[in-house]
Amino acid sequence: NIPNIRAIRTFRVLRPLKSLRVLPGVAKIVEVFLISLPHLGDIVLMLILTFIIFGMIGVQLFSGPMMHSRCRYTPYPVKKSWVPHVSNESFE
Repeated sequence: NIPNIRAIRTFRVLRPLKSLRVLPGVAKIVEVFLISLPHLGDIVLMLILTFIIFGMIGVQLFSGPMMHSRCRYTPYPVKKSWVPHVSNESFE
């Protein structure tokens, strides 16, 4: 009559951690990985900053009246259907 047996079954995920006692080399790798996690936060912060900077540069380069000349092969939007079963009315 245990109502919430599924919550207890989730602890099965922790079973492989028992092998850390048997394999000291793996235990050392896991320990070093856990120690290095706070330092990875600095790298993630630097990546976010880099993405923001390149995003701002991209918006500045590809915005404005010259955008169509930078992003298109044709100087005007093509309103022709390249798919045989699609009519031209869907593009207007």
